[in-house]
Amino acid sequence: MNQNLPLLLVACALCALLCFGAGCSGDTEGVTFYTEQYPPWNYEEDSQMKGIAVDLLNAAIEEAGAPLAGSTIEIDVWSRGYDKVLKTPNTAIFATIRLESREDDFKWAGPIITERKVIFAPKDSGITISSADDLKDYTIGVVAGDAARQELIEAGVPAENIDEGSTPVDMLTRNLLGATDLFCYGEDAGRYYATRTTSHDDTFDVVYTLGEYDLYYAFNKETPDATVSAFQNALTAVKTDRAATGYSPYDEIVYYSLGPEHSSSSFSEDDVKARVNLTATAIENDAPGTIALINAGAAPYMNPDDSSEYVFVFSPDVTVLANAANPHLVGISMKGKTDVTGTAFRDEFANVATTNGSGWVDYLYIKPDQGGLFYKSAWVTSVTGSDGETYIIGAGIYQ
Repeated sequence: MNQNLPLLLVACALCALLCFGAGCSGDTEGVTFYTEQYPPWNYEEDSQMKGIAVDLLNAAIEEAGAPLAGSTIEIDVWSRGYDKVLKTPNTAIFATIRLESREDDFKWAGPIITERKVIFAPKDSGITISSADDLKDYTIGVVAGDAARQELIEAGVPAENIDEGSTPVDMLTRNLLGATDLFCYGEDAGRYYATRTTSHDDTFDVVYTLGEYDLYYAFNKETPDATVSAFQNALTAVKTDRAATGYSPYDEIVYYSLGPEHSSSSFSEDDVKARVNLTATAIENDAPGTIALINAGAAPYMNPDDSSEYVFVFSPDVTVLANAANPHLVGISMKGKTDVTGTAFRDEFANVATTNGSGWVDYLYIKPDQGGLFYKSAWVTSVTGSDGETYIIGAGIYQ
């Protein structure tokens, strides 16, 4: 018997204990996130990674803590990074569109933001596109691995009419040289690269909008569910946690990087008023029961067909009593807290409702299931509940 064996066993046991305590398992090795030059969402400038998706990623990694500790970001050609993530556990790629054809290839976290996928043409081309059917008559450049190829095929464009290249600059150059008729890419990133390619901001026109799509972080399928779940939970917290200031880290990131957007709603201002009035009547008849149903996200306090139409309730001192979309805010005082522009809109809810009985209040806010920061107006009213307490009831519409 080796006389040193007992010492070796003790040493091995000690090393294992130290490794366990320090988190040496694969669960804490972090995730390698791959991305490309795709401003304003993700790009490298002065050796620094920047952009909305990058800032949001860093905030979510910090929020998640141990499960994402040691995570890194690498920039690469899109097709190469995409291929690495398909094959390598504990990797992810961003920002990418969650297409049905890709759904089973990855585990998903998001959304990050909503972008428009558009068709560019040289300004003097004379090309006009009235419908997706018109696209069949042209050759269209795309970046290899980009969702644009699949979107064009689903729109009816023959695969042989789609020309793939490694970078947007390559494809814009080919378009200017006449090798392709059109170029399909995200609108904001496309405009950036068009200016970079030609030194002018009016060389290309957008001749057609293919659609609006949410961007996501896409994880390799072998990445542990616990890691992806931890990231998604952290991302949701970064987007929705308004307890400290009244606005979330996400609100701040989007506001200073992109600014607010206008957005249409599937419902009308009259629909909003009707939902508020219905809620007021219910609280007059049964305040505790109605508050419980609102916080459960039950219809009619949450529109079952559009989660951006929901009811919220405040006390006169601006404490959240109910919120069909964000029940985790219940019990938090929002008095004096603002949106990212400094508007204390919740204080205005209470002031307008108690002073005038009801009215509209404008502010900036996100949508529950969509990326971005939007102009919003809420109709608020004051009512005395069945328990004799005063309630400030409201619902909003995006403008």
